Amino acid sequence: MQWRKKIALIVLLGFGFVGQAQRALNYAVVEEKSFHYYTLQQWDSLQWIGKQAIRADIDYYALRYRMGEAAFKQRKYWNSIRHFEKTLHFNSADPYAQEYLFYSYWYTGRPSDAWLRSKQFGPGFLKQHQLSRSQWLEYINLEGGVKISNIIDIHTLGYGTFGVGHRPGLRWSYFHAINHVQQQFLADQITQTDYFGILRFQAAKGLGVYLSGRYLQGQIDRNVAAFENGFPMRINTQILQQGWTAMGGLELSGGRWTVSPFLGRSYTPVQTRTIRTTFGGNGNIMGKVLTDTTKVISTWQGGVDFLYWLHPAIRVGFQPNALVQNGSVRYFFGAQLQWIPTNRWSFGVHYLHEPLQDYLESGGAVFDNSISILHQRWRGQTAWQVSKRVQLYGIYQWENREFDGQPIYYNTFITGIKFIL
Repeated sequence: MQWRKKIALIVLLGFGFVGQAQRALNYAVVEEKSFHYYTLQQWDSLQWIGKQAIRADIDYYALRYRMGEAAFKQRKYWNSIRHFEKTLHFNSADPYAQEYLFYSYWYTGRPSDAWLRSKQFGPGFLKQHQLSRSQWLEYINLEGGVKISNIIDIHTLGYGTFGVGHRPGLRWSYFHAINHVQQQFLADQITQTDYFGILRFQAAKGLGVYLSGRYLQGQIDRNVAAFENGFPMRINTQILQQGWTAMGGLELSGGRWTVSPFLGRSYTPVQTRTIRTTFGGNGNIMGKVLTDTTKVISTWQGGVDFLYWLHPAIRVGFQPNALVQNGSVRYFFGAQLQWIPTNRWSFGVHYLHEPLQDYLESGGAVFDNSISILHQRWRGQTAWQVSKRVQLYGIYQWENREFDGQPIYYNTFITGIKFIL
């Protein structure tokens, strides 16, 4: 029985100490300790005393501001958003809290929320930080790269992109780009041009809507010499691909999470036109045979993109998708990892797996939407914010594709620059 009495005594003493601590935690103690930790930049201790105070219903302007700055300095921007929102609830005119809140949204990957929230700060905030409520020409993107295959007869593919971003209002943004690809593959001369556009609208805090569309035009010209019944023959084949894609989705953001459900539709007719020309012994044309066939790739696709801040410098993502293509249902997934050691440097890796042809993405990468079948793709990307107006980035991509039953491996190298105007 002695051990039971000891346990009971320990429990009672514990409740006594907790009760004493709660009674001792008042406004004066919280203010003294939070200010002390704030001046010493002891951010963990400041967050701890702040949480205890809020649980005890001690909540006021200076405490929330200090907790918000502590979270911001620790790069826990999802927490600094919450604290600075509360700070501005106590004092909506605080210019420092406004600035911290704006960049907390920005660094969390929610620039549309940052612009929308700035609407409530007044014109003085935007003027002070050299920002504009609307900008018809916000930035320019230039990209160039090469795509190298493991097959010797596939010559290097050249790629170029020109893109422009617009922001006609605090809620609206639009980006569009044109891509061009050219490649020599055995007897095939391949050219492909792609126009892509995406319109975003921030309906409310944490709720964005986007619509994207693209038009793709590709052409393969193939000239092959052969013999038939002892006579020379030339086979000219032209493959024409003209497709369009439309996609719409939501972007739901809150705390560490961003969830983006989407639905897309793609329709791509592929026309194959072949002319077989037979020559006589003297070189005269003996006859021509023309065949013309059209194959349509029709796709519906739906899915959800999940992004989660695992750590102030690490963001992970997972993308389950379902695709219906010409009556066949397929499921595939993507995964990604982002490492952001500073607000100027970022690194990312993305993986996509499953045999797909003409699948949809919200981005406009022309490499990822062709008539060849993709089995696996790894993509690595790094970006460096050189200055307020210039960003440099590089992309390496490895693909396992299939064309006419033949496996092809590609290595892609892309460099780009973004001018923020």
